[in-house]
Amino acid sequence: MHRLVFKCLVKFLAVIVSFLIHGVANKEADRKDIRYTLETVRAELITNAEHISQIREYIDQERKSAEYLIEHRTSLDKCPADSVTFHSDIINRELEVKLSDNATDLLQSSSVSRIIDGNGLLMTIIRAYDTCDWIVSDQNRRAEARKALLDILINDQTLFLAGNTIDIPRFIGTESGLFAVNWISQQPDPSITADIADIQDAIDGIDEFLAIKRLPVRRFKILN
Repeated sequence: MHRLVFKCLVKFLAVIVSFLIHGVANKEADRKDIRYTLETVRAELITNAEHISQIREYIDQERKSAEYLIEHRTSLDKCPADSVTFHSDIINRELEVKLSDNATDLLQSSSVSRIIDGNGLLMTIIRAYDTCDWIVSDQNRRAEARKALLDILINDQTLFLAGNTIDIPRFIGTESGLFAVNWISQQPDPSITADIADIQDAIDGIDEFLAIKRLPVRRFKILN
């Protein structure tokens, strides 16, 4: 009788231990999934934020170049040739916008999205990607409008020199050309058209969540 009870007890304990081991293994697997998924999202948002910073720097330079050309429009032939060429190239250059959202597919297809849904982090991340989408759309619309303005007077005989460089003195000397360059000088950067703080909020939210889960990562600040 005692031997039977002992065997039952051993089997019972074996089942309990098995459940405990299985639970620990599942918990560790969940932790790895959380870390991998959120760090992937975090890395993509940081890359997007860095590209947005580059967009801001470029648009700032583009405004300055347009202002320079407007200010010296009646005396460009007396300005340093390399300065005129530099500023002309800036306003005639197309800006490529590179923002991605591949990590959201990973997030939405994993159980991590359900885990982070309860504390608001999921919505914070979604807002960050919505901001990225808006910036891409806004910059694409801006590029189309800019190209349309610059194309108004483009032709080989009057507005371009060799190498597809705008003949700025002739271009800005026309009413349409002056309007186009003035329009460029007034274009806002993404921080005006979108709340780019949403992206930093998502990065900070991921950092805080990983810290709570004892999966800390190095803090990263890229947006001013």
